[in-house]
Amino acid sequence: MQEAPRLDWLPVMEGIPLMGTRFRFEALEHELELDECLHMQAREKPFRVAAGLVILAIVVLAVLGWAGDGKLSIHEIRHADAALQYPRVVRLGKDFVLDVRAGNGPLAIQLPNDYLRHFRLRDIVPPPAQAQLSAEGITLRFDGSDAAAVRLYLEPERMGRQPVSLRVGAETFTFHQLVLP
Repeated sequence: MQEAPRLDWLPVMEGIPLMGTRFRFEALEHELELDECLHMQAREKPFRVAAGLVILAIVVLAVLGWAGDGKLSIHEIRHADAALQYPRVVRLGKDFVLDVRAGNGPLAIQLPNDYLRHFRLRDIVPPPAQAQLSAEGITLRFDGSDAAAVRLYLEPERMGRQPVSLRVGAETFTFHQLVLP
């Protein structure tokens, strides 16, 4: 009697024998240890929780506008006769608004050269009655009721934390702006 041919060599797909072969299961041998070290997991859990909270805080701050156009970015400085509203964080190459409010009457805003090296003046609303260049910078003079609220549109040209010192009338406003990419 003739022996039946062996069909073990035929491929098996997902446990379904092909061409009438029997099921074959292959035992895999590996050198990978899959032990759980609960002590190490317990030691690193506070770090995972802290990292998760930091990421959550960054997401919440981003949603509220810390690093862009949002309520957390806008800051206001008030002095006796004038107020200045500016964003603490601005983006490189993106215009932002600097709002200056003062009492009625003539007003002079002095932008120092140091400030103009870091920020480009794009527009002024309302336009000044007079603009005067000096060794210290540029002085914008406004006459009459137009001086009550002035908007300066500026564009940052350099990244980093920029010191700012503006003079509005007799008041000096000193602050920092962070320029991000």
